[in-house]
Amino acid sequence: MLPLSLTKDWNLITRPVMPFYNIVPHETAPGNFERATGLGDLALVELLSPANSGNWILGAGPTAIFPTATSRFTGQGKWQLGPSFVAGYLTKEYFIGVFPQQWWSIGGVHSRPDTNQMNLQPIATIFFGDGWSLGYSGNILADWNAPSEDVWTVPIGLGLSKVVKFGRLPVKFQLAVQYMPVHPRISGQEWNVQVFIIPVLPKLIKGTLF
Repeated sequence: MLPLSLTKDWNLITRPVMPFYNIVPHETAPGNFERATGLGDLALVELLSPANSGNWILGAGPTAIFPTATSRFTGQGKWQLGPSFVAGYLTKEYFIGVFPQQWWSIGGVHSRPDTNQMNLQPIATIFFGDGWSLGYSGNILADWNAPSEDVWTVPIGLGLSKVVKFGRLPVKFQLAVQYMPVHPRISGQEWNVQVFIIPVLPKLIKGTLF
């Protein structure tokens, strides 16, 4: 994440996400199974957030997906754009909130299907001190173009996190395990293991931009 103070009342938070996938062997042709490993599509969200909201974490802005995947199995091949917002309450003991994003495809590879999808991230985390935390892990996904029985992916998961400082740079390391009791019948995930490395970059501009 990269914060930027626009004025004394407003901040701009930039949050890029570059996934790396190692997908279990799947059928690419009748009788042919392959493992897919590579970069996924880059997601970028820009959130305009009030600077003086107390314990509340609030923000809204555009979100985009760029077709950067190195394999057709790790990306959708589409340029995508839509709205997002975040709302949460943060204390020294816990953080609860919600972070939904919605995308529609606006271009890309013509042979790949158009997208109309949502990613809803519930947030529930308990802090234990010394940089450790434990919380719910899982993003609720909705593919609005899919048949009604294949729209939703709903995970149940836990994530263990540790914040480590490298000099003055805090970096969050997280290990998460998820099981999906609700998922698309054919191509949906049933479980996954995720590793996150999240650096929180210092402000590039001291003070306000305007």
